[in-house]
Amino acid sequence: MSVMKREDFKGKHLVFVTTYYGPSVKEGSKTIYETTDYVKPAIELFFHHLVPIVRRRDDTLLVIIDNGSAPETVDYLKKLPGGNVSLLLRPDNAGRPRAVNEFIAEQLGPDNLPASVWVMDPDLIVDQLSFDLLADAVVNLPQLGLLGMRYKKNSCNPELYIFRPPRNLVGLNGRTYSVVFPFMANVAGPVMAMTGRRLMETLKFKFFPFKEYHCYGQCDAVIHDYFKWRGIRSGYLNGTLAIHLKSAQRAAEELIAWAKSSTRPR
Repeated sequence: MSVMKREDFKGKHLVFVTTYYGPSVKEGSKTIYETTDYVKPAIELFFHHLVPIVRRRDDTLLVIIDNGSAPETVDYLKKLPGGNVSLLLRPDNAGRPRAVNEFIAEQLGPDNLPASVWVMDPDLIVDQLSFDLLADAVVNLPQLGLLGMRYKKNSCNPELYIFRPPRNLVGLNGRTYSVVFPFMANVAGPVMAMTGRRLMETLKFKFFPFKEYHCYGQCDAVIHDYFKWRGIRSGYLNGTLAIHLKSAQRAAEELIAWAKSSTRPR
């Protein structure tokens, strides 16, 4: 299992992915995370695409944090680490915000600040071109809060309130990027990237600025509100495309096909 050192994070694109496959999760009487038959296939399909992308980039590190998944999922995840891919196995389902924040608190500081910090959900398909473009844009548009990818228009599309035309922003490198800003809405949680300096200076090394943690839900909203009241805008980067694979009981056609495929890891 690949183990990263604190100095490894400096100047890199640091990507966090938290995984969980197990019983549904409740807060009080409310189900806040419902396990379906598509959760495990979505995790597999996500890493099937993402791990090769990360391995092609010497400037990128992938940290997978598993929140106490069932043994068959843990066995699958243990096959992924190596080189710039690392796996941390937690015994508890801490949820995405706490798991990411605790890792950052233990491992990051001003002396090893990453170039950018990302959080991704393991229910996506992203391609190399989109990943590379977002990595380039996020460090060259430091005035933004969160920068996310655009999404395929399917039944699982998480984008909301995209009414306004895109803005052309000139980056620190002189390149022009097309960014669309949602109207009174969050940048969707499946892909969220920011500069390391934004994490340090604005968020004080707390990617999810919760006062009280929630195991699931409200993750993207709490960051959006934190930035909004400080006059910091967040948007989606045109030219990128992610496929969101599931939403509640809905599943994208790509995920349905993968779940039935004989090439899936078993």
